[in-house]
Amino acid sequence: MPLNTQLGVKKETTYGTPVVVDTFFELESESITPEIDTIAPQVMRTTTRTVRYDRFVRGITGHAGSVSLPVMTKEFGFWLEHLVGGSVTTGSVTDSTYTHSVDVASLCGKGFTLQANRPRGICGDTDQAFTYAGGKVSDWTISCETGGVVMLEANCTFQSMLMTTALASASYAAGMEFLPWGASSITVGGLALPVSNWSVSCDNGMQNDRLQIKGSYQRGEPVEGMREITFEATCDLEAYVDGTPSGKVGFLNKILTTGGVAATVADSYEAVVITSNGPTLAGATTYPSLIITMSACRIDEAFPNIDGPEMTEITVKGTAMVPSSGSICGLAYCSTDALP
Repeated sequence: MPLNTQLGVKKETTYGTPVVVDTFFELESESITPEIDTIAPQVMRTTTRTVRYDRFVRGITGHAGSVSLPVMTKEFGFWLEHLVGGSVTTGSVTDSTYTHSVDVASLCGKGFTLQANRPRGICGDTDQAFTYAGGKVSDWTISCETGGVVMLEANCTFQSMLMTTALASASYAAGMEFLPWGASSITVGGLALPVSNWSVSCDNGMQNDRLQIKGSYQRGEPVEGMREITFEATCDLEAYVDGTPSGKVGFLNKILTTGGVAATVADSYEAVVITSNGPTLAGATTYPSLIITMSACRIDEAFPNIDGPEMTEITVKGTAMVPSSGSICGLAYCSTDALP
């Protein structure tokens, strides 16, 4: 039984060199498995109809899988630079809270160690630590829907794994809370947009297959490529208007004009800001929060369709672009944590 499971992480000083984990998260699931290269040349000899039992070799080139966990009001700062790459800037203390900010930048040389406990035995009372080094986030999604909390799903790759490292003693920050759906809000172009769900996804464009002939099967550090950052939300038709009534968000005229496509670049994008608060004040007037800012989000899709007798909905999709000023995809995490 997995009830005694734990997941801990720590930033590595040198990429690929494991360190002792010291930050722990409550998790929903993980799916990290080895990536195995099976080498089986199709050689032939008399009476051969399939590959012989002794004519293949296997090597582990790395490990990969997803980690799904709720974004909490404490400790989430660890993930900031591993999601988007920038160095985290921490502001001075304000109303008992610190704001840790990061934007898109290089992920080169940045890695982390992750340790997962996968208990063995019928009662799950026998610990088995799996320690992964050389961690990189290949792609990630932060999302929320009505009835839920803000979640992070990170697809990660690792260079190596050990089963002999001692299981670290887990400790969790006191007073951690979820970011519930009812404390989350979105603005598009400065106007509030009521939605039933939202998500922001980032593909870091990692080249994960850096295999080299060097005396081992272990791959090199993944190299990042062009990134793709996308936004998606579902809203009612009430929140969607193709004109410009006060308080409404005109998505359709970000794609179409009368009889054609949007005429100019400026017609096609908006600033998208998602604010997710914790349920309890961290200071006198300040809630812990995660704010995602995409200063120039191109609106790619926003059309209503009929799907049964329910309220007509629109799925709005967009792509974050490099803005003339502001954040490509800035993450600002407000917490009582003094360090990210």
